[in-house]
Amino acid sequence: MRHNPAQPRAKIPIGLAAGAVLVGLLIIGGLIFIFWREWLSFSTAYPLAADVLRFVLFAAPVSLGVGYGVAGLSIWWRRYGMRESVFADKQIAMMRATKQVAPLATSFTYHDAHQITAPEPLALPEPASAALPGALDLSAIAHTPTLDHILLGVDELGQITVSVTDLCHVALLGSTGGGKSNLLRLILPQLQKIGASVILADPHFAPIDPENGDDWRPIADRLIHAPAVSAAAIDQELSFMLDELGRRLELRRDNKPVGPPLFFAFDELPVICDLVKDAPARLGKLLREGRKVALLTVGASQSMLIKEVGGSSTLRDQYRTAFYVGGDRKSAAAMLDMPERTIDDGPLGKGIVLLRSKATAPARLVRVPLVSNASLYQLLGVAGSPQIAPTEPLSNPLQTGFGFAAMAQPRQRNDNGMTAPADSGNSSTGSGNPPSAETARIIALFKGGKSIGDIIRELHGPIAGEKYKKARAAIEAILQDAMQGVK
Repeated sequence: MRHNPAQPRAKIPIGLAAGAVLVGLLIIGGLIFIFWREWLSFSTAYPLAADVLRFVLFAAPVSLGVGYGVAGLSIWWRRYGMRESVFADKQIAMMRATKQVAPLATSFTYHDAHQITAPEPLALPEPASAALPGALDLSAIAHTPTLDHILLGVDELGQITVSVTDLCHVALLGSTGGGKSNLLRLILPQLQKIGASVILADPHFAPIDPENGDDWRPIADRLIHAPAVSAAAIDQELSFMLDELGRRLELRRDNKPVGPPLFFAFDELPVICDLVKDAPARLGKLLREGRKVALLTVGASQSMLIKEVGGSSTLRDQYRTAFYVGGDRKSAAAMLDMPERTIDDGPLGKGIVLLRSKATAPARLVRVPLVSNASLYQLLGVAGSPQIAPTEPLSNPLQTGFGFAAMAQPRQRNDNGMTAPADSGNSSTGSGNPPSAETARIIALFKGGKSIGDIIRELHGPIAGEKYKKARAAIEAILQDAMQGVK
């Protein structure tokens, strides 16, 4: 190792030097004594050999004593000797263990110099601000939903979007008042805007939320069925989804198009599980098999614990997108794929959520925009609140009877406060005109216990897409008029 010329060298202790000199003097003196004695006396045949032997026998213990003395002096010197020399030695030892990291270095170098003059480290670039945007309304974001871009939130870098395929099954998890309803108002109208079919099951649905005034009528008017509120209606919606699952799986096996995406949205999952028999098992089948045929779910719940909603832990793994608004860290740990101890509810609330998605993996904090009534009207192209047709009242016999209202088409109100497709053209039964043969057959099949899906398949065969929607709308209008005529 090369020494720095400026480095102080350790001094040789005086005691050590004196001991070495003493040993040397003893050896030289002994030799002089031997040869002087032999010079004076020639009494033996081998005087030199005998005297050398005597010298060795004498010098060995003397040398041993001298050696111990020198060692003792050295130890004494090291401990109590010149303080400057001791300090210099310690400083050298410390400098040899000093680690110096060069600026932007990828390895470490060690130096034995006690004085290091390193250049000032280079300034690192300023990290991007970790602060999320402040509260904002959806109307303030220049976003148009498409099949490839469904808005989930915003962060310090901009919009967070995923495709419908990557959206997959969506879980909205957290306590009451945390913002799950706002998340539904964010996702559902975007899906409706791009042409996806949406069904909503919510035991606590209200066209206008009495607590905050949120207007759900624009969303409800674009559902393919009226919002399912009663246990019977929710049960029939689940049956419809399972029927559709079977039909689409059959189309898939025949290498035929399965149809546009169909989303089953639900709120208050624990309540639904209490109201509807086998709801967890039926929903689980949708979660496991629906993704393959574009049957997806958007579900809100205060908890996803197995003991509360039933099912199994494998069902929770089917959710590819999960929002957490706070209130149940144990469920959040499973849905967000995070250790429970790392989840902090402190920052959550007022639009801040934890989001796990295709665009945010692992889960992290994001800002969810507020979906005000004005921004909802703007997104769905509604001119204004007064022009929005209210949805059917919850006591609507159409809903409590077989659970399906007319599909999403322009609707107009009738005298009974019900709505029907404006262009259905099937009012003959309710107006008193004799029903056609097809109308009579539809009514007979329905009275015989056939579902609307079964009636469509019997009349039109395996159809999908817009044809299926139109056929269903017509049949539902006929059945609605028939029920009004009975009343």
